[in-house]
Amino acid sequence: MFFADCHNKEYNLTVVPSNEYIHTSDVSLLGSVTSGVIKIDANCGWSLSCDSDFVHLSKTSGNNSDSVYFSITANSSSVKERISIVHLSSSGGIKTTINIKQYKNEELIEVDPDHLDYLANQTDTRAFYVKANGHWSIDSSQVIPDWIVLSPTQGNGSLWVNVSVQKNDNDSEREKDIIIVGDKGAMAKIKIKQSGLSTLLLASPSNILAEPSDNLYGFTISGNVKWHVKLSSDWIYDLSIDEGYGKDSVTFRCRDNLDFLERQGKIIVISESTNQKDSVIITQKKAELAYARKPVLVACNEKEAEFTYRIESSSFPVTEFGLCYSESPHPTLYDNKIKSSSDPLDEEDARSMINGLTKGHTYYVSVYAVSKVGISYSDDCVFVALPKPDNDDIDRPVF
Repeated sequence: MFFADCHNKEYNLTVVPSNEYIHTSDVSLLGSVTSGVIKIDANCGWSLSCDSDFVHLSKTSGNNSDSVYFSITANSSSVKERISIVHLSSSGGIKTTINIKQYKNEELIEVDPDHLDYLANQTDTRAFYVKANGHWSIDSSQVIPDWIVLSPTQGNGSLWVNVSVQKNDNDSEREKDIIIVGDKGAMAKIKIKQSGLSTLLLASPSNILAEPSDNLYGFTISGNVKWHVKLSSDWIYDLSIDEGYGKDSVTFRCRDNLDFLERQGKIIVISESTNQKDSVIITQKKAELAYARKPVLVACNEKEAEFTYRIESSSFPVTEFGLCYSESPHPTLYDNKIKSSSDPLDEEDARSMINGLTKGHTYYVSVYAVSKVGISYSDDCVFVALPKPDNDDIDRPVF
């Protein structure tokens, strides 16, 4: 029994008309169906209203029994069903509801992943997978911006779709939802998003060549994002800061490289909020022994000889240098040595005198240099302990 909205003004009582009735039933549709009908059996005036935007009624009021046709969009989901509630009221106050139930679409359209993110300076091609059991196409009613290129734009069954983007020269980010539709109304959506230049995370310079010895270096981080720094090698150390926001300068040090091979490491800058990474590649030169120039004989006689010599270069400070000599080739510190008190890298040549020579004997003399990497030796200067003729070239060793 239904109650009409009639009242006695004196007592405020609800009056039930015995002759008014409305009968109807719920409606069920397949997911790809786009129209239906609501059948109303009534002996009074009535009105309809709908709470969803995917159902459109052909009329919203009438009298007595009637059929109300409606249009409905195909269910775009191949996973979920949906329900629209239609409210039916009589002129006398009878109220009821009609459920229009639409099953999931038997046409399958799914995409994986459902978004692709690009950085402002990226122009590479990525792809998403369309999973389908029939024909599909990129919705032709939407406008695809010219910074996005899709290929292919339609297909039968499951396919990969390539997505290329152009470099974004603006500070602001941009995005576009791409709609893929099937012939029976199933639909899927993928979001293409590209960051703006203002949020582009950059570390500059991208490559740093470091000396073998411990030194201080630096680089700059830019981009309106929050970031933190990660080190790939323990020989890169002493970061001035390890996290920040926006533009900032970072300094670091490289420990001594005592190996005779160069080594490479990375400083990685990460922004988790924008899924960005950039890195600075650190290449540290290999260690090298000090390079000693071959000593030059400037004067000699039966008992003594004088030499000039110098250290040309060294990866690490030279802690000791001088001459070593013997009557055999390739003398070392374990033979005879004369330590120099000069600055090893002075522009002026060091000078040393060798005493106690034996007349007529042949001697071999080399320059040695000691650093934390090891000991290096120059080529030998060979001479005989005899007076040099007055017209002899003093820069030429005597053999």
